[in-house]
Amino acid sequence: MTRRGRNFSDRVHQWERIWLHGGPTAAQITEQIQRTITLAAVDLSAIPELSNAVNDLSYALQNEDQRQVAQARNYAQSFTSIFGNQVPPSYIDLGNFAHS
Repeated sequence: MTRRGRNFSDRVHQWERIWLHGGPTAAQITEQIQRTITLAAVDLSAIPELSNAVNDLSYALQNEDQRQVAQARNYAQSFTSIFGNQVPPSYIDLGNFAHS
């Protein structure tokens, strides 16, 4: 997933051009990965607690004014959809949403 800007389909087309013309070198692959990759360490034992917290948030939002919920969602940090810039962002930062 990438932040707004260069979308997924642009990168797919770039990789297709490289592969169709003899394939990338190791240096080209390394350079591309370093520009677009983010690594994270995740404590998977915390997933059940996180899932419960997201469920609680969803439940609590049912009783709120949905216009305000939609406005907060619009202001939250979003991430580019894999379907390109022609569709609304599919993913938002839940921490940012909670603070909106």
